[in-house]
Amino acid sequence: MVYTQSGEKLSDDACMAVIHDFFESEVGRQEAVPHAAEQLERLSKLCDIVILTNLPGTHNKPARENLLKSLGMGYPLVTNDGPKGGAVAALCAERAHHPVIFIDDSPTNILSVGKSTPHVQLVHFIADPRFYATSSDLPNVALKSNCWKETGDFIENLLVAAVK
Repeated sequence: MVYTQSGEKLSDDACMAVIHDFFESEVGRQEAVPHAAEQLERLSKLCDIVILTNLPGTHNKPARENLLKSLGMGYPLVTNDGPKGGAVAALCAERAHHPVIFIDDSPTNILSVGKSTPHVQLVHFIADPRFYATSSDLPNVALKSNCWKETGDFIENLLVAAVK
C-alpha cells in the first residue's frame, strides 16, 4: 500500500491499521453471493457446513456471525489469519475419514490447503466476474466456478459418490 498523495509506501504497521479499520467498518456490510444461502441450506442436509474466514483479530467474529445469520448462513464460524492450510488440516483431523471440500476465492488459500491437506477437494470460487475472467487455473482444483448453483450440484455429486 502507498499513500495516494505522496506515493510513499506505508509501513507494515500502517498497512495493518488500514486493514483493521476496514474490517471494523465493513464487516457487517457484505452482501451474499447469489444462490449461496439456498445452496448451502440444501447441502447442509448432506454434510456439516463450517465457514472458515480470515478476520484480523477475534473481536470482529460476532459481527461476522450476525451478518452471516442475517443472510441465511448461520453455520459455525471459524476465524483465521493468513493462509488457511493449517486451519483446514485441524478441521480435517476432527472429521476423520469424512470427505472435506474447501471453497475459497483466494489462490493463496487454495494452494495452502492443497499443500497441507492433499485429500481435500478444492473449489476455487470467484463470484466477481471481472476477477473470474482473469484468474489463472490452479493445480489440483476440482472445480473453478462463479456460480453457486453449479457449485452446489458439484458438491452434492461429490458427497453422494463418497457414500457409495
